[in-house]
Amino acid sequence: MHHFCTYFDRYYLPRALALHESLSRYQTDFVLHALCLDQESADVLNELQLPKLRVIALDDFLSRDAELAALRSQRQSLDFYFTCTPAIVRYMFATLTEPSHITYLDADLYCYANLDPLLSDYRDASAAIIEHRFPPERDRAHRFGRFNVGLLQFRRSAEADEVLSRWREQCLAWCADKEEPGRFGDQMYLDEWPQRYTNVRVIDHAGANVAVWNLARHHIRMEQDRYFSDTQPLLFVHFHRFRRVLWRFYDPVTYEYDVVATPAVRAMFRDYARAIERAERHVAAAHPRVAIDIRSSLRGHAGGSFLARARTVFANWRRDRYWWL
Repeated sequence: MHHFCTYFDRYYLPRALALHESLSRYQTDFVLHALCLDQESADVLNELQLPKLRVIALDDFLSRDAELAALRSQRQSLDFYFTCTPAIVRYMFATLTEPSHITYLDADLYCYANLDPLLSDYRDASAAIIEHRFPPERDRAHRFGRFNVGLLQFRRSAEADEVLSRWREQCLAWCADKEEPGRFGDQMYLDEWPQRYTNVRVIDHAGANVAVWNLARHHIRMEQDRYFSDTQPLLFVHFHRFRRVLWRFYDPVTYEYDVVATPAVRAMFRDYARAIERAERHVAAAHPRVAIDIRSSLRGHAGGSFLARARTVFANWRRDRYWWL
């Protein structure tokens, strides 16, 4: 059985539900352990009672890490969330005795195929990490790190414990959503892992962690209703900063990365947009107040009154910055 873990607050809850839906479609034997970073997201999940999903209450999580708990009131929300990444994996190993492996997933991932073939290739590694794969002409590794904290697999071992302990200490000391020389959030710390540790492996698969920042170097196509990235099956996409701005107008952020919007690329984004819409309907049915909070949070992206937002959205759609999906 695969034990996946992720975390999110109510504003990312629809993405987490979409992730769970995609795992349920392709994985046969798994549990997604969901750390709810606010009570509202926990309330929704407890109401929905989804199969193969286990809710981790924030209070229980923090009760096992006093140093992390002390930072909750000292850091901005997003900075604190990033600080939790190594801690959630350590929590999983500490509270579950049976799994030999724990796989961390960002909540804004979405699967397009079974992950078993990928994860099994790296089961002998203490830790398996994945590169951003920035195109050479737009390499941002010096700003954001060579590796992306999107998917991380750890094997229960002394070296994995060493990796996670050091990473936790680093994040406790500094973890912020900003660029500084040699560090950015929780992820630039990973740059040292392949050289520092003997059994950390780098995942090599063109269909893993496809994202707007590396789409320009991959050819996305469809064959018999299956997506491919270059010559390999598309496994999962990291929908970084993807959001709905109004109605079915979405901001894919592709214009920032010189992505060519082929029909297959648009279809890939459309699949995710529909999954988000289904998730939002589930949230609305379970907890209308949370659904209102999520919708309200979108208004600031386009700014001003409804008419002003509509004009902004339409102008960006005409420039192909926003897509109707």
